[in-house]
Amino acid sequence: MKELELEIEGIIGYSDGEYAASYADGALSHEQALLIAHVADTAAQQSCLPEMKVATIGLGWADALGDCPPGVTPAIQNCPNMTTICGLAKNVADYLERLKENDVFYVEVDSDGIGVHTPMAEPMADSISDMVLQILPEPLKKSDRWITSRRSEADTGSEAIGPDFFVANFTKANFFYDCVKRIPTVSLVLEVGRKPMLQSFLSTSLESLTPRFTTTPYRGDPLLHFFNMLGQLYTNNLNLNICKIYPQLSTPVQASHALPWIHWSNSTQSEVNQTQKLVLMYTQL
Repeated sequence: MKELELEIEGIIGYSDGEYAASYADGALSHEQALLIAHVADTAAQQSCLPEMKVATIGLGWADALGDCPPGVTPAIQNCPNMTTICGLAKNVADYLERLKENDVFYVEVDSDGIGVHTPMAEPMADSISDMVLQILPEPLKKSDRWITSRRSEADTGSEAIGPDFFVANFTKANFFYDCVKRIPTVSLVLEVGRKPMLQSFLSTSLESLTPRFTTTPYRGDPLLHFFNMLGQLYTNNLNLNICKIYPQLSTPVQASHALPWIHWSNSTQSEVNQTQKLVLMYTQL
């Protein structure tokens, strides 16, 4: 995105996507973001916590707060009618059985038995804090465009990014929907990650007129999808420095160059819309 010189108005991280958001915002370097993501994963793998289970259920945040049994807590506020829960494996399994009996939607999330965004992960706090402190000896400042999803008020202020921030991202709830509500209607939303994860949430959270794109497809050719996505951004009046995609050529170009084999394809028609703001959403680093 930086190479294409896209003007980014907003950045939101979903769960682990906060590590990628910290880099996209410029608060952390690429190396620092990767190391901190590794720290959180290492702390989780080395912890002696009991096995946990994660699932997304068809209840809004308030309903999930009131309905979850002991040993199960709401973890991520996805959208008005879906919440990700986390808890002890047996407690979550029993709860999902009850939801099934009541015809409430749910889908289990593969978390390798690790719990995140839950107070049950707090025994790992000191370990994470100590390791992050070695990477970030001094807190760094984030910009206003990065809307952090670790607090319900979704503050956009220039908050300090240090060990406490990343500990809270692991042990406290993720208020993603509160962040989405701050996106202006006249915006373009681009999901950045190894696979599209947020589209079902965004379809019920954003205005129908807000265009949504992903950098990777559900299926099909990833490269073709990526270039189609760039074309769609362009037709929505985002200027791309497309030359950065191609290898540099020495000039003047020889007459024998492969220009006769290059032609325009008019098989797809798109409407050109008014200028809009670009908001990036990160799901993985």
